[in-house]
Amino acid sequence: MKETRNQLENQNARLRKALAEVEHTYQSRTDYMSQVTRNIRIPMNTVNGLIAIARMNIDDKEKVLECLDKMEQSGQQMTSLINEISDITELNDRVMLLEEIPFTLGETVWQTAVAFAGQLQEKNLKLKVVFKEIVHDNLIGDVHRIRQILYNLISNAVQYTLPGGLITVAASQLHSFQNNYSLFRFEIEDTGIGMAPEFMQKMYQPFERAEDPLVKDGHGAGLGLSISMRIVRMMSGDMTAASEPGKGSKFTVTLHLKRGAEKTKAKRFQELPILIAGEEATAATAMVRMLRKEAIAADCVAAAECLERLKTADVPYQAVLINWEQDDPRAMELAGEIGRSLGVAAPAVLFIANEWKDIFESGQLLDIADFITRPLTLSKLFTALERMFPGTSAKAAADRKLVSLAGKRMLIAEDNELNAEIIKELLYQNGVVVEMAENGAVAVDMLVSKEAFYYDCVLMDIRMPVLNGYAAAQKIRKCKREDLKRIPIIAMTADTFSVDVRKAKEAGMNDHVAKPYDIGELMEVFAQFL
Repeated sequence: MKETRNQLENQNARLRKALAEVEHTYQSRTDYMSQVTRNIRIPMNTVNGLIAIARMNIDDKEKVLECLDKMEQSGQQMTSLINEISDITELNDRVMLLEEIPFTLGETVWQTAVAFAGQLQEKNLKLKVVFKEIVHDNLIGDVHRIRQILYNLISNAVQYTLPGGLITVAASQLHSFQNNYSLFRFEIEDTGIGMAPEFMQKMYQPFERAEDPLVKDGHGAGLGLSISMRIVRMMSGDMTAASEPGKGSKFTVTLHLKRGAEKTKAKRFQELPILIAGEEATAATAMVRMLRKEAIAADCVAAAECLERLKTADVPYQAVLINWEQDDPRAMELAGEIGRSLGVAAPAVLFIANEWKDIFESGQLLDIADFITRPLTLSKLFTALERMFPGTSAKAAADRKLVSLAGKRMLIAEDNELNAEIIKELLYQNGVVVEMAENGAVAVDMLVSKEAFYYDCVLMDIRMPVLNGYAAAQKIRKCKREDLKRIPIIAMTADTFSVDVRKAKEAGMNDHVAKPYDIGELMEVFAQFL
């Protein structure tokens, strides 16, 4: 009898524990959905209010445009939230896939950082990007996820740093292994408000945000850190944080990344003395060390000493790299002085600037042989030198392809009338001739019934009646006509998980674009295939 009672008590204990776990899971999901709906309702309420204001002021063009701008901001906020929720769901379900894509590390870090230029100017913040001896710049990995990690951390730094503050983004190569991998470290440091120890204990949990009365207009949902940490761990990396309230925060990410093939060899330029001129001594010194490791003769001087060094050098310099800042007129004058003073013996002058437009806007292009955008990496420098000192094996750098859509004919397979109207109008404004199909079956029939090469591209929704996008793409690729085997098919869908992207590729589609539509992203995709 006693043994039976003990068994019943143990069974009841197990049932109570199981019930508690179910209740905890249910409560967690309820809390999660509550946070999701709350974060969606806030910008949605803003949009509804702005629509009402615009209607009341329909004859006031400036007021309506102001409302449209604010609605666009709220729409971007909702899109960002939806993307983050998709990511966190993928990570929770362990279905996120990592891609292996060739990329350049310096360009990735730099382009991610300069994406915040508008916010930095608006908040009067300074951002400094530092590269510490990146020897291997050509890498292979999931560049989109690496960019996402950096974007989330820089975004937090911008949000929680007060006007006049400084944000530093540093990338360094710590070690190179014999298995073709290297260890890289990324540091994002700010002089912001810092984080309390209590918050740091829970900051990687979803929907956790640091609240502070000094910080206004915080639009984040509190998912960025959670997503970043999980992606870092998927990449077998590590992320740590250090912070002190009132002084700032520093996040450090370490990743093992696969090295890609070197695009050019340093050996060609070992007989080419190079002088680096500029006031940013740290960056110039680091570049000199990198060049000397490749057995390239390189020196650095301040801009004011550059001309004298060129005149008195025992071995003439063949190239001068001028590290130019927009508030440094001396550097721009230096290029002209080199040409006037040394004449035909003048070395080639290369400018290092944030963006091409910085040079063009200055209106001073004389005596400059070429430009290199920051970050200055070995691969960029070698590419520029190949352009200026071409050899038999040197390959000219290809100009970025620009695409004109004027006169292109596209077939859009979309069953949602409103979505169809939006994409049709966006493409029409860019000169595209658009034909519509309400499902995949109609799209296949239209393609087959037209003569070869009638359409230039197909934009394919996925979830459609009669025949879905995957099946339609497969039928198109199975057609005997050569043009249908090669015509670009772009998936346009709200299914944005990495497994959905892979399914689209496996079905024969060329690329995948997520809804809501972004015309800029579409143009980039079209540039690859048209």
